[in-house]
Amino acid sequence: LTTTTDVENFPGFPKGIMGPQLMEDMREQSINCGAEIITETVEKINLQKRPFTFEVDDVEYAADTVILATGATAKRMNLPGEETYWQRGMSACAVCDGAMPMFKDQIVVVVGGGD
Repeated sequence: LTTTTDVENFPGFPKGIMGPQLMEDMREQSINCGAEIITETVEKINLQKRPFTFEVDDVEYAADTVILATGATAKRMNLPGEETYWQRGMSACAVCDGAMPMFKDQIVVVVGGGD
C-alpha cells in the first residue's frame, strides 16, 4: 500500500484514501494504542513459545504479538511504455485497481497470478 495511489476499497473511506496516507494513519493509530514498532531486519525469530522472541543487531526482544510485514515487489514485464503507464492504468494489483470505478464496465487484463 505504500506504493499505491488511490485506495477505494478500504472500509471507512467512502471517497478513498492514498495508500501512503492510509499506512501512516494506521501506524499512528497503532502507536497511540501502545504498539512499539521496530522497523529493522529481523535476524532470528522464535514463534514456538510465548512471549515470542526475535533478534535485531544481536539485541533480543520479546513480544506477545508479532506482525510479520515482509513487503512486496511487483514483478514487472519490461514492456514498451511500462514506465509511462505504470500507476496510470498499468499496475500490479488486479484486486485494487481492477475494482476501481475508472475501470467499471471495462475489460481488465490480468497477467500472472501473484506467485
